[in-house]
Amino acid sequence: MEGTSFVQVTPRIWKLDLPLFGRVMRVGVWLVEGDDGWTMVDTGLPRDAETIHRATMDRTNGQPPARIILTHGHYDHAGSLQNLWQRWSVPVLAHHDEAPFLTGQAGYDSVRPAWWGYRILQTLARGSRPAPVPSVDHLIDGDAIAGMEVRHVPGHAPGMIALIHRGDRAVICGDTFVSRDGRLHPPIAVFTPDRAGAIRSMRTLAEEDVDHVLPSHGQPILAKGKEEAQQAVVRCTGSS
Repeated sequence: MEGTSFVQVTPRIWKLDLPLFGRVMRVGVWLVEGDDGWTMVDTGLPRDAETIHRATMDRTNGQPPARIILTHGHYDHAGSLQNLWQRWSVPVLAHHDEAPFLTGQAGYDSVRPAWWGYRILQTLARGSRPAPVPSVDHLIDGDAIAGMEVRHVPGHAPGMIALIHRGDRAVICGDTFVSRDGRLHPPIAVFTPDRAGAIRSMRTLAEEDVDHVLPSHGQPILAKGKEEAQQAVVRCTGSS
């Protein structure tokens, strides 16, 4: 999936896989095709704005997306948001609890509950927040948007959401899971303030009726996504 072009993952969902930490980790930007056009989910790092723009225009035949949805506002998911919003002038949507981090009204160092390592890291990272946008349309759990259902899955971020595409039997899960070597794992601990909440959110998505789990980091788990999500919960908790 690596490269500068969107690659089809399911019939209506495409992924652009971009470098995050060299070859160690990558981060995904998603395009979802719908009846009213394309929806972008997440926007990668600031340095990737031009790559994302070109790849999007290639995939959509020059049409800007109808909207941008953020699973959450971390630097690797919202880094190019302001740049792309300025190019396309399209609505930006995120969960109500995540919106302040995207508009610059709050920083992640204010998140509570949060373990001490996370608080220190976020305090040191204050200068590398994504450039804000002026406004965000709010989503809540259960909303329907662009042919998908919103699930609030906090823990890794207060307002993190997953997007369930019933037609494709897939869930774009943000960082609820990360994928390595064909298996799903919890989000990276040092960037996760509420580890217990993150595991509860893993369990929430493991109960959804889907076949494909599409994490932002790592390869999609196709066909056996629900089974692997359930096994990931077991590995984390020791119980099904």
